Formats: sequence, C-alpha cells, structure tokens
Amino acid sequence: MFPDGPDQQNKRLQDAASFPPDLFAVAALLLQVGGAYHYFVPRGARDAWSEACVCIEDADLQNWQRIGKSWAKQYPELPSEIQPLWKELWKSRKEPVFKEPEAGKPAPSWWKVCWALMAIADEACENVGYIHVDDKQSDWHGSWVALTVDYCLRNSSDGITPSDRHRRVDRQIASICLMADRDVVCVQPKSHTPEVGCTPRTLAHNLALLPPRGEMRAHWQRPPQYMLPESRTDLRLLLIPYPFELDAEWFQGEKVIGEDEVRRSGRAKPWGWFTLDQHWLPRNPQSVVRMVDLLLDQARAKSGSINGVVFPEYALDWKSYKAVADNLRDKHPDVEFFVAGSSDNCAGEKGNFALSSHFFDETKNDQSTRMAATTSRAKHHRWRLDSHQLISYDLTKALDPRYLWWEKIVLQQREIHVKVIRSASVFTTMICEDLARSDPCHEVLRAIGPNLVFVLLMDGPQIPIRWSARYATALSDDPGSSVLTFTSRGLISRSNAALERMSPEEKGSREPSWAVGLWKDATGTAQMVHCPPGDHGVVISLHGDPLFEATLDARQNSDASRWRIVGSPITVSLDAVRDASLISELKLK
Repeated sequence: MFPDGPDQQNKRLQDAASFPPDLFAVAALLLQVGGAYHYFVPRGARDAWSEACVCIEDADLQNWQRIGKSWAKQYPELPSEIQPLWKELWKSRKEPVFKEPEAGKPAPSWWKVCWALMAIADEACENVGYIHVDDKQSDWHGSWVALTVDYCLRNSSDGITPSDRHRRVDRQIASICLMADRDVVCVQPKSHTPEVGCTPRTLAHNLALLPPRGEMRAHWQRPPQYMLPESRTDLRLLLIPYPFELDAEWFQGEKVIGEDEVRRSGRAKPWGWFTLDQHWLPRNPQSVVRMVDLLLDQARAKSGSINGVVFPEYALDWKSYKAVADNLRDKHPDVEFFVAGSSDNCAGEKGNFALSSHFFDETKNDQSTRMAATTSRAKHHRWRLDSHQLISYDLTKALDPRYLWWEKIVLQQREIHVKVIRSASVFTTMICEDLARSDPCHEVLRAIGPNLVFVLLMDGPQIPIRWSARYATALSDDPGSSVLTFTSRGLISRSNAALERMSPEEKGSREPSWAVGLWKDATGTAQMVHCPPGDHGVVISLHGDPLFEATLDARQNSDASRWRIVGSPITVSLDAVRDASLISELKLK
C-alpha cells in the first residue's frame, strides 16, 4: 500500500498518512477487504444488535466530522486526534484482515478505529473535486485536483505548445493520492452517494475507492475557472443525431472463419470483422461547422442559450471534431462543453472513441483567453452484429447473416473521464456496448456517481422496451445518475424501413419510432426524445435540484445535486437553409 511510507517526510509506517486521500485509501480498503463495513449500524442500541455489529453513536459522528473539518483548515498540519487512532490500528497489524465473525463474540477492535479514520479523511475532503484554488487562496481542499488538471492543460505534449488555444489533455491522473500505490488502489473525488444498498460506495460522501489503475482508470477533470451553481440556470443541450442516413454498403465485411472451416473444425459459427466507412462526412469539415452554427442559431431563437453540444457514437472524425470544437470556442461563448463519438482521436489512433472538450477562460497578464481542452477515451467492447440485428437494420445485403460480425477496433486501456460542470456536478460518457457489459467500468462509475451519463450509440429507436433503457435504469437506481442514451438517426431510419416491410406477424406490436434519445433519472422519469425526418437537432433543458444524501454511518450531506429534464424537447431543422451544396455535403435526404 505504502512502498515509500505513508508520508512524504519519512518511511515510518507507525505514523499516520498526512494527506487525507492517502489515509482514506488505506482505511477504506481495509474495511472492504476485511468485509467489515456491512456490520456497522448507525444510531444502534448496543443491546438490540448482535455482538458482531459495531454501533455508531451520534457523538462518534460529530467528533469525526469535527476532526475532519479542522484538518481541512489546518492542512498540512495533522490533527492531534489522528495519530492515536493510527496507533490503535497499528496494534492490530499482525491480525488477519479478514476473519469470519464468531457467534457471541465482538467485532475486531480495529474495525471501529479504521472506520473513524476513513470518516475523518472523507470529511476533510469536502468538495475536493470542485473548488478552484487560485494564488490568493490558502485552503488546501480542492487544490490537488484543480491545480493538477491546470498543470496538465499547461504541459500537454505531442507538439501542442502552451500558446495553443486547443489543448490535448493526455497526462491523466489515475488517483489523487500522493503516497498510496496506484497499482494497489486508487482514490478519486466523488459526486453521488447511492441512496440504496450496502456497498463500499456508501461509505463516503467526498472520496471514491477505486480498483488499481491497470484494471480500470478514472480521471477527474475540472476546468481551472469559476463554475456556476446548479440553481443559477438550467442546462440546455443541443443533440445532433448525425448521420441522418446510412447506406448498407457503407458496412464492409472481412470473413475470418468461413463455413467450410466451421464444418471441418466443428466450430459453432463462422465469423468475421466489419468496418463502417464514414461516407456521410463531407470532404470539408467546415460543412459540419456550418451545420452546427445553423442549428445553434435556431436553438437559441427557440430556447435561449445553449450550454452543451452532443453528437452520437462514431458521428465524426478528429478533423471534423476539432473544426467544430474550435468554432464553438471562438464563436459560441455560452457553450460550456462538446461531446461526440469519433473514428479517430487527437493522437491519430483509429478506432471508436468518445471525445469531449471543456471550454474555459484562461487569464495571463490580465488578458483573458477562451481555451478548449480535449480528452478522448476508447470504446471498451466490440459491437457484435448477429442475424437478428442485421435483419432489424436491413443490412443483410452488406453482411452475410449466417456469420457473426465483430467491430474491427483495437481495445485499449479501460478508462472513463469525469468532467466537472457547474459547481457540484460532473458528467461522463459511455459508448454503446460499454453500457450493456458489466465490467470494472461500471464499478468505477458507480463508485464516483456522476450526475450525468451520456451514452453515445449507433442503434435503433430509443424506446423504453429496448436494451438501452433497461441498462440505463440500473445506473439511475445506483448510483442515482441521470442517463441520456443518444443515437444517430441513420440506423433508426433503416430500422423503421425494415419494420414497415415486415408482415403483421413478424412486426407484432412494434411501431416505427423516431426517438433518437431516452432520458432516465432516479425519480423514475423516462422520457423519449424524438427527432423525425425534416428535423436535424433537438434541444433538451435540464434543471439541477439540490439532493440530500447520507452515508452508511448516517453522515448527512446537502451539497449534492440531481438533474431532471424539464419541459418538452424542442426540434430544430436545416430545411429552411435551402443550401443545395450543404444539403448534398451532409448527405441530407
């Protein structure tokens, strides 16, 4: 856990860690590995619970909160109460971390001591991922995250100079700990504390215990500037379900195991790779820029300022993405962030990526300059097209339905990027299969509890009975995120056309739908977002409500927030443009 000791000043394990995230890392990990956390009972009467339970009294909570808040104010000085607690924990160092509780016997003495250290460290890190620290501010809390992100923005590599106004954030921070080994455990700031269940995710309000960086990495990113509170203004998003049309021949297949080999070897089924050519992208990326400008102008005329622009999975490439991002930075000061799926990233790597950019003001020599900072992360799972999907999307003429077809992409390091928006909210992105597959990504996402999750899809209609709605519901329940699934209209159009050709028996109760998105939040709200032919974008408005949360030991927190959709989605259209060249370039039919 601490190969160089728990403190930067010495290597003495007998001394407590002097940085709160480090102390949290070791205490929370011991409680998790030891299987201890579910035996703790808040406000429990000692004689009403089994001997193995640890009852926490209000006096304990108040004392831990007091120590934690004083630590935040006096850092780097260690509160006098922490070292005695660490000494008590140190006395148990030769005991097994996990030991099955025996009937009629009390819990190990180190359990409550360890919980106290965990709670104190968590309380010391209030708002650690949100508060921006400038040169005039002496408080430590928030400085590690905010200043490290600022350092990354100022020192990015690959030919990006400090004077450039669009920076690639490629030096990611897998853990906010200083001394705890990232190959053992990672810690990041936290947004939501789940309201249900008894898991390690419910231990803390401000810090999330995460797996080692090799298994799954999470990067918390915050623009180095003041962030508006959620209550100040609604969040309005322009969703552009591009491409609007997809031709079957744009799907290309490469057979790997053929039917003859299947018969000889006894394999279950032939399979191959497929690729998707982005013939919908114009030669000149400025055509995409103009499309976004026109849709933004209409969106503002109908709904007011627009704070975010979102494209679905695989909609763009890096060249068109950068052109749009630079234009949003220079000409649209109300836009705070931009998210899109792409076929390559800023490093020139080919694949299936989620790109996201923050726009922020940087001040040098009393001159403020609007900047863009972009990150990319790769898809975690390959899309597999089977006969059912090929028929549903009317792709059987392009890809043989007797084969299983796998998306031909390289699977890279698994990671998620968590980006701060407003004063107490973060969002992250998922790409299609990432939502459906249960893997370390979901564990990390639930531990951090992002307020908003954008799921970028290339899929059919987003209706409540389909797979994306089922998996979105799981995230809206735990950790309580608000989830937007969003697809391009291209496959929806193909899916509707295939449905129309089916017999009544094949079709069943299914009807054509132009739902490009589905909103799901913890209140149980599920709302479809439609964008039918003739429209080319849709605006949704989100409102941030304050949220009251409690940890497993009943420590209260009123600083959280939850986003809910308000009003009806508003569609915008390019049809009024009457620009034949633009319509042709963007493959608008």
